[in-house]
Amino acid sequence: MTVYKSLYLHRASPVHALDPRAKLLGLLALAGLPFAFNDPRYVAVVGLIVLGLSAVAGCLGNLRRFRNVYLLVFVVNVVLWQFTIDGTTTLFVLGPVSVTREALLYGIAAALRFVVVLMVGTLFVSCTSTEDVTVGLVHLRLPYTVAFVVSTTLRLVPAFITATGTVIEAQTARGFVADSRNPVRRVRQLLPVVVPLIVYALRHGSMMSLAMEARGFTVRGDRTSYRTPVMTARDVAVLGGLAIILAGAIHLRLSGYGVVLPGRL
Repeated sequence: MTVYKSLYLHRASPVHALDPRAKLLGLLALAGLPFAFNDPRYVAVVGLIVLGLSAVAGCLGNLRRFRNVYLLVFVVNVVLWQFTIDGTTTLFVLGPVSVTREALLYGIAAALRFVVVLMVGTLFVSCTSTEDVTVGLVHLRLPYTVAFVVSTTLRLVPAFITATGTVIEAQTARGFVADSRNPVRRVRQLLPVVVPLIVYALRHGSMMSLAMEARGFTVRGDRTSYRTPVMTARDVAVLGGLAIILAGAIHLRLSGYGVVLPGRL
């Protein structure tokens, strides 16, 4: 059984060394960048930028770990957009669906956007510890409760992945098999896995709330922090560079570049 304690990777990279607030604001800028275009070529360039940053941060291993998730998100998005976009240039007909050039390109761009956002999120959690997330959000003037919920959610993701593996192994030992190719039947077959996971989540949440109350989490008052982050000139330069790139992308979009379907995001 593989135990996932955290997606954070301890590296001595320039991305890891950034101030937590710079990473949080950079996360928002990079996640918003692909939405400036709906041409897949431009969105792919953004993806390459994220890949380059991941290589600098030494986080490509985490990206490889989730490659199947990225592929699933990409395929589902491309297929779904063929049912909602009407185009004028028909490429081929697949049963009741007429696939057009416009719908295909827009579907690929939309799928790449989601994949890039997932990659940006993976990069962020790979180079930012949950403690730094909390410190960064608090020093960005967000309420401590919100910062705690966000950092706790990030911390629980590996725990639930590990719990899922444990439940599947336990149910497999009892004869559980989910090999049906029928989607509806496969969902029904997964009930022996989903129900224990829900029970685990409820029990884990209840135990965590008891532990937090025992440590005075609900007591009101000013909270202090062990660590006080300091924004350096490097952090300001990185944020300035990202702001210029984001502004340039918006300018390109308004000038008509990076668009395959005008009038759509």
